[in-house]
Amino acid sequence: MLSNPAARRLAAIYILTIEKGADRDDFSPFADRARARGWPVHRMEGNHVPERVAPAELVELLLRLP
Repeated sequence: MLSNPAARRLAAIYILTIEKGADRDDFSPFADRARARGWPVHRMEGNHVPERVAPAELVELLLRLP
């Protein structure tokens, strides 16, 4: 939980990785909470180690971020 008011003003994003064919996973509630805080949520197909299983897609996503 972010209890410091200054922390709420920091820019943030959430990258949710989902296994192929799945709608949600164990981390989906955290993405929902990030979305409720106004953070952009980006979905990426793959497991929770995208730097190993989808490095090109991860770099492409990161380069598109403001």
